[in-house]
Amino acid sequence: MSRKTATMLLWITALLVVPAPTLLFGAVIPTLRIVELAGVVLITILVEGAHGVALSLFLGLLAHAALYAGLLWVAARLLARFLERTAPNAFGGLTAGVVAIAVVGASVLPLYDTPFHATDPHARLLQVYR
Repeated sequence: MSRKTATMLLWITALLVVPAPTLLFGAVIPTLRIVELAGVVLITILVEGAHGVALSLFLGLLAHAALYAGLLWVAARLLARFLERTAPNAFGGLTAGVVAIAVVGASVLPLYDTPFHATDPHARLLQVYR
């Protein structure tokens, strides 16, 4: 596995599972969930128009997602570089292991605080995206 591929894989995993705080809602959710919410607001703007706070909400969500995506990209590059230098012969396996541990951990542990979940304020990965 190349470092570029490992970085991309780690970054996509981080976008999916790393809890990121949102200042708009007081939630701690993955960056892709923030992108999903921005998409819903954008659809509302396209259908209903940019009245009231819709445009501000969309731009705020987009800014959050862009900031966290950039930070996670830097972290993924640093982690890929570290894994490659630590064990160059097992680099692909280590990268896959990190991805597996992140996804399983986020699926099992209630890492996310979300006001969008009706029954429990603490959610696991699969509960966040349903």
